[in-house]
Amino acid sequence: MKKIVALLLEFVLLASVCGVSLAEASQKTVVGIAWRADTDSEFFTNVCRAVEAAGGEWVMLNQVFSADLSYDAEGRLTEGKTEINMLDETAAKYVKCNTWHGSNAAEAVGNVSIVLFTGGEDISPTLYYAPEEWHGIEAEIDYNAERDVSDYLTMALLLRL
Repeated sequence: MKKIVALLLEFVLLASVCGVSLAEASQKTVVGIAWRADTDSEFFTNVCRAVEAAGGEWVMLNQVFSADLSYDAEGRLTEGKTEINMLDETAAKYVKCNTWHGSNAAEAVGNVSIVLFTGGEDISPTLYYAPEEWHGIEAEIDYNAERDVSDYLTMALLLRL
């Protein structure tokens, strides 16, 4: 329910800024959902339904790759991540320093009106402004290095960092 309210608010704000009716805004709005590998989850399905319920159309954005890192054919990093799937310090530094330049972020975003980051896994603490080490709690290992790179570079493009 909170997601639907948030998306409706986005459409209302879009309508007020652009000077169009809510119906016109929702007909024109394509919501790009930031790439994630696990599209079969109930959470992802609910996000897509919320966009549709708010009158929007959603598209899944392609994975964003850093030219500074190496990937296999399935889009998984072949280096630059730890055994718990967290970005290592070197890979995080490349991503933060080079931002979206040298990536496919602009192509992945295309012409969508809104990009929705759905949340989920924890962000690699190496991407923080002041990088931190892993907290060490085995039961809370929930990192996705590939998604961290993709989300960071997509967001950097949108903010033009």
